[in-house]
Amino acid sequence: MSKSKYVNRDELVRYLWGIEFANPIAHNARNDVCDVIEQYEGADADVRENVHGEWVDAEDSELNYYYSVCSHCGSCLQIEKKYRNFCPNCGAIMDGGDV
Repeated sequence: MSKSKYVNRDELVRYLWGIEFANPIAHNARNDVCDVIEQYEGADADVRENVHGEWVDAEDSELNYYYSVCSHCGSCLQIEKKYRNFCPNCGAIMDGGDV
């Protein structure tokens, strides 16, 4: 299954308006496409960049207490890390990537 690619609508329209066409048919088609994109009022996708991390084991030796810390944001997790594949604080995917 391929991942979807998202584009910024405003940046796309600016890019398209910047293209000069010698052929009037292509020029008019570009104008029509830009008009459609600018007028589209469908739902915007809620897109965010994925961040990655891993759970780092830590302990408080005075209290004899063990916990895990997110390598991305430093948030502490008090349950066993094997039950969480993402950080509930920052949303980092716990696959060890980009640590």
